[in-house]
Amino acid sequence: MGACERAVARSTEPLCSFPPMHSYPDNFEAISEKFEAQGFESLSPAEQVAYCIWWLEGEVNNGGFDQFFLNSAGGFYSETCAALTTIGAHKTRELLEAACAVSFPGAPPRDHKQRNAIQASGDEVDKRLNALDQKFFAYEDDLELMVNKFLAAHGT
Repeated sequence: MGACERAVARSTEPLCSFPPMHSYPDNFEAISEKFEAQGFESLSPAEQVAYCIWWLEGEVNNGGFDQFFLNSAGGFYSETCAALTTIGAHKTRELLEAACAVSFPGAPPRDHKQRNAIQASGDEVDKRLNALDQKFFAYEDDLELMVNKFLAAHGT
């Protein structure tokens, strides 16, 4: 049970801005299970947004943009850019695009092995990506709020 659900269970007054079913990131587990069982295309457009944003946050917060591109989330680069635009997270999209420009000669391939084979590396790349990571950590775009507003308007 999420924090909003617990608060609602203790009170008859509405304490949360969004219904529990629209609560990001609490809704990620159900979305992830659907993805694992049926693939990305089976997700609704709203679920795709939540899925992409969750993985971007998870990977970058755990190991930076380098980790985002090294792991399977990097295969959804284009969809993640679109998701950021959809929720209005333009500053975060700019950071992701800048990280891509540092790491790849063009858009990263969807295929994991191809992506890892051509991803740039070295001290200068690490330095530039680290600077972008630090900007990401500042969260100029409130991703949680932006995703929840989008989900409240468009459903999951």
